[in-house]
Amino acid sequence: MKTKILIACAAMLASTAVLSAPDFAVTVNSGVYTFDYAPEADSDITALQFDILLPKGTSKESLDISSCVAGLPNTHVGACNISSGILRVLVYSNANSILPAASIGTIKVKSPSNSNSKLRLASAKTDNLKVSNLLYATVDARDVPGDVIQ
Repeated sequence: MKTKILIACAAMLASTAVLSAPDFAVTVNSGVYTFDYAPEADSDITALQFDILLPKGTSKESLDISSCVAGLPNTHVGACNISSGILRVLVYSNANSILPAASIGTIKVKSPSNSNSKLRLASAKTDNLKVSNLLYATVDARDVPGDVIQ
C-alpha cells in the first residue's frame, strides 16, 4: 500500500493536518478533530482501529464523542470509548464490506479553555496528542498494521 498523505479540509486555511499515515489522517479546526480514511483504489480494507492517547488529566466530560463515527457509510458500524486516558475508535462491517473513503467522524473539545490548552493542536506540534495502534483488517481477515503515529 502506497503511503498517501491526506489533508482533509485542505482548502480551509484554518484546518491543520496533525497526524497522517497510509490512507488515514487526523485534522483539527477550532477544537474539532476529524478522522478521515481515503484508501487506495484497490484496497481490500474492511475494518480499522486506532487509539488516541489523551493528555493526562483530560476528563470524559471535556470531550464530545457523539459524532465520533457519524460519517461512516451504512455498510459499516463503529464505536468510540474513552477509558484510562485512551479514546479507542473501532470501525467494521458485519457483512465484511470494503471500507470506502469516508470522513469517519469527529470529536469536539467542549470547553473553550481546554481547546486552548491541553488539547490545542492548531500548530504543527503534536506533543499533546498521540495516535497509536492504527490497525487495518482485510476481507480475508488479514491484519495490516498501520504506522505508529506520534
